Amino acid sequence: LRFLWTDDITSKDFYTMEMMVHIFGAKDSLTCAIYALMRTAQDNSSKFSPETIRSVMKNFYVDDFLKSTNSVKEAKELAQQLTELLKLGGFRLTKWISNSCDILESIPLTERANKESVNLDNNQEQRALGIRWEVDEDSFSFKFEKQNVPTTKRGILKVISSVFDPLGFVTTFVLKA
Repeated sequence: LRFLWTDDITSKDFYTMEMMVHIFGAKDSLTCAIYALMRTAQDNSSKFSPETIRSVMKNFYVDDFLKSTNSVKEAKELAQQLTELLKLGGFRLTKWISNSCDILESIPLTERANKESVNLDNNQEQRALGIRWEVDEDSFSFKFEKQNVPTTKRGILKVISSVFDPLGFVTTFVLKA
């Protein structure tokens, strides 16, 4: 990223300056962040389990990590390994949330989604990829606002297009419409 610079606005002496680090908010910031994440996993693949590397490659969606495991033990190990692996690339994983208190207790309080201890009895709702996750029930839900559009092909298409479902949970209903 280069730009023109001058030390004296009244002079016509401009010179080129170049950023030495990637700036936040540039159009390619997202791509660079994802590349750095993937590269960190590739460069350190010999130091961590194949499942940890595969999880980085397949379960990150921009800056959200979504993963299910078969047991609490697996989840704890994965969380610990992911934290260690990504720390090598300069990443700090935060905002951890789980529907298991055992898993949350293994995560430092400062790295959890809420600074306070998460209480699963409070019918907590989180968002993952724009989808509502009911933590206590461990279920996804969708909320659709009724739109005031005409019942024409164009109106129906407008409503269908407004449904955000990146994982395809409601595809069968949307395709029918």
